Amino acid sequence: MLPVTNAMRATNSVRFGSKSLNWDVLIEPNVVQHLMAHRQLGNTSPEVGGQLFGTFEKDRVRVILATGPRDADRKSRFSFFPNRNKENAEIKKSFETGLHYVGDWHTHPERKPSPSSTDLESMKDCFRKSKHQMSHFVMVIVGEDESPGHWWASAHDAKTVVRMKPQIAGPSRYPQIAPKA
Repeated sequence: MLPVTNAMRATNSVRFGSKSLNWDVLIEPNVVQHLMAHRQLGNTSPEVGGQLFGTFEKDRVRVILATGPRDADRKSRFSFFPNRNKENAEIKKSFETGLHYVGDWHTHPERKPSPSSTDLESMKDCFRKSKHQMSHFVMVIVGEDESPGHWWASAHDAKTVVRMKPQIAGPSRYPQIAPKA
């Protein structure tokens, strides 16, 4: 178990959005704490990651569970390859409890992370190969900085990437979110 800092104990939820999507992503405090606990703070700390699960509201994806990292994943300082069998088992187990797979998270050894071409292609591929009714999957990249406002968050379909920005607290400004019909 990784040590928990005072900043992690005081964590609130984090919201990311994009006007072009008409919905936002709310990451619950327990998930924020989980992601912060796995930042790459040591000089040799490997990239790690997992999956994001949540529920749908009228204008929001609410992320309430993050899985990973797993012992079965392949990881190094600058790369992360999840164990797909373990991921599929997590998806099945979470769906049985009423949670939907909404995307992936992983770390990068940089203060303000940005996705690699591998990250972007992986999300497009995941979207294409998955059975789902979502308009986009979410990707969150956690950097070394303690502020979730510096994380990378984006929405992905089979062709496009939409950068999502941290949003100010308060009610959502976005009208409607719904899985694709």
